[in-house]
Amino acid sequence: MTIDLGRVTLADMHRISIPPPVNLGPELGNETVTFSQFAETRLTRDQKAGKDMTTLFLAKETLDIIKAAEGLDYVSIPELNYNLLSDLVKSPSAPYNPQVAIALIPFMRAIVNAQPE
Repeated sequence: MTIDLGRVTLADMHRISIPPPVNLGPELGNETVTFSQFAETRLTRDQKAGKDMTTLFLAKETLDIIKAAEGLDYVSIPELNYNLLSDLVKSPSAPYNPQVAIALIPFMRAIVNAQPE
């Protein structure tokens, strides 16, 4: 069954299980990072998210959806938003710093393993 939500339908949604916060370790000051913070970094610091106005608006919308889900076990995002976030995670415009990125793998896996609803 498809329910019309205006721009998207439930068939167009992806469900991301939100992992618990991760600690970056003593080498990086034992900083703790949440899924929302990880997504915000991908959506606001990767130049691909700002390549044009449409993509910038989509990045902002995606971030708002993820921030609204803070404290929940999962977040459902529309397919267009998911595709942007997934692309930014899989193929960032600049390489990841492995020292940091290794600790963030649970967030990356949660995004790339999201399930359509």
